[in-house]
Amino acid sequence: MRLRFSVNWLALLLVAMLWAPGTAAQKLEVVLQPSDILHRAGSALVRGNTEEAAELYSQALKYGVSDRELYKALNNLCAAQYLLEQFDAAAESCRAAIAHRSNRWMAYNNLGLVLFRLGRYEEAIRAFEQGLELAPRSDRLKKNLALTERAYRSGKPGRGAPAPDRARSRGVI
Repeated sequence: MRLRFSVNWLALLLVAMLWAPGTAAQKLEVVLQPSDILHRAGSALVRGNTEEAAELYSQALKYGVSDRELYKALNNLCAAQYLLEQFDAAAESCRAAIAHRSNRWMAYNNLGLVLFRLGRYEEAIRAFEQGLELAPRSDRLKKNLALTERAYRSGKPGRGAPAPDRARSRGVI
């Protein structure tokens, strides 16, 4: 009986020490899982906090995301980088999303927007056309393709020009 009391008392003492003010237990940081980070990143992107979103998407990719989440993380990282006008990095992220899931039209749309802003109209047109093969009814892709073809024919540079898609007003591209 006395041994049992001592073990219980010791356990209680350890718990009290761990939660006492100024202990290491109170200074522990919360470690988020990649899916939690992706959720925070998505919220940041929708709120217009694109720098935070890009950092969080990069962080989630660094720690590893599930196969199911990988396309979304890459495509949304592309969107955040596009909005930050980091077009070369955005193109790389879009291409990685397409390499992972080539049957999703949104990454082709986003890649087309990035290439448009880089002034690479022929490549942008091909990206929009590939997206239309997957989503032939997409008004967004049709509009972006038409505007890009018009810019290509006029010879106006894409960098600094307004993108075909009004991404910033919706918070996502």
